[in-house]
Amino acid sequence: MATERGEQDYLQVFFNDLKLPVLKEWVQTGGTVIKSEILEYDLEKKLVRRYVLDENKQAREIIQFGVEPWSFEFRKVISKVGTRLDYTEQRSHFSVDDENRINLVQFITVGGHAYGEIQFYYDHLSMLIGENWRTLPDRKSVRKFAYAYDLLSREREIWEYGSSGEEISHVSMSFADQDSLYKYPAPRTGNRLDEVALILDDIKSLDIIIPEFVFIPKYEYDIIILLTGERIDIDFIAIQNRNVQFSLAGTDEKLSLPLVRVSTIINKFGEKIFPGKF
Repeated sequence: MATERGEQDYLQVFFNDLKLPVLKEWVQTGGTVIKSEILEYDLEKKLVRRYVLDENKQAREIIQFGVEPWSFEFRKVISKVGTRLDYTEQRSHFSVDDENRINLVQFITVGGHAYGEIQFYYDHLSMLIGENWRTLPDRKSVRKFAYAYDLLSREREIWEYGSSGEEISHVSMSFADQDSLYKYPAPRTGNRLDEVALILDDIKSLDIIIPEFVFIPKYEYDIIILLTGERIDIDFIAIQNRNVQFSLAGTDEKLSLPLVRVSTIINKFGEKIFPGKF
């Protein structure tokens, strides 16, 4: 729907198939969209998030409705001074700067009372270097964080400070070299056979005695074993109405087979799918 589209600006709204508004656009005379809002809902059709976009379709504000874990720190401080607020259906406003970075978060009650905010600081590389947590409206700091990065040594340091500026914690972290994580060259990403090879080498080198047969999968596909003993490589889909649905390895065609003809179904990780709870 839209307001009268004569020689004036107008608002147009788009709805989904559930008749919920999902997009609002503020349009100037001539058709230029100067502002947009995207609305997001949960499964119960309840509004959970709004995205406010500028004329370049860049997010400028994100408004989240409901519980936001960061707000709990402010609630603890406020409760200590005896202030009572209703946090039901509160909203959290995330402000986004021109570099697409969140620079401020404000927590606001359903009655419009802003009771806390977190301001974020970045360096010239857009790396986060600090946070300041303040209560509102007095803007009193209740917590601060400082971050330091060394790009050459790949070390990270985090300092946490309390409301009086005292240091509460200091953590230093560094990324482990790949060579220190693996005794052998790291397995190729997504190559399960390389990972299995490392496990087998460990078993052999440690002289582990396995009391019973252990199945270590090396499959690229799921496997279906028929009552006749025939083994077929498949991509398992589902079991419904006493039928197994699948596609043959390397194909997209969906097939179905009665379970009375099936002995076993094993997935590519070696886990038995059938017989089971089905």
